[in-house]
Amino acid sequence: MRNPTTGWPALVDYIATDVIKETQVQLGQFNITDLSTVRSCVEKTCCYAEPIEQIVLDMKRFLRSRLYRPPRLVAMSDRTRMTSETVSEQIRKDPKVKPPRFQQILKSEKPEILIAYYIAGVTYRSLKKCTKGWRSLVVLSPNPSYDVNS
Repeated sequence: MRNPTTGWPALVDYIATDVIKETQVQLGQFNITDLSTVRSCVEKTCCYAEPIEQIVLDMKRFLRSRLYRPPRLVAMSDRTRMTSETVSEQIRKDPKVKPPRFQQILKSEKPEILIAYYIAGVTYRSLKKCTKGWRSLVVLSPNPSYDVNS
């Protein structure tokens, strides 16, 4: 079992204790006694002490860059965005460039629908590729009537 007085548990405890103490100071300073005075107060009532605020900002930056937006995920996201923008642009400019099945869909649907089905098909193929060998996963076609995978 981890020691709660060291590492992340200690840091979280320190930050939580600080926000409680600072908020109590703010409540006293602005003479806040009930919910109506909290609502009417224009100043910040719940806050960290100055040094702790910097620690929290640094933690948020770290989590955003390393956990929520790691470089690999950002690169994949950018590549996907560029691909979908390029496909969308090509379909809008000249639908005849696309295979006959796409041209057929465009006779009865708006270009946005074709683009959505195309992206769904790409996503479907990527998911199938990523999950190859997984026995418990069932992958369904995005829309059997517009099978962009064939």
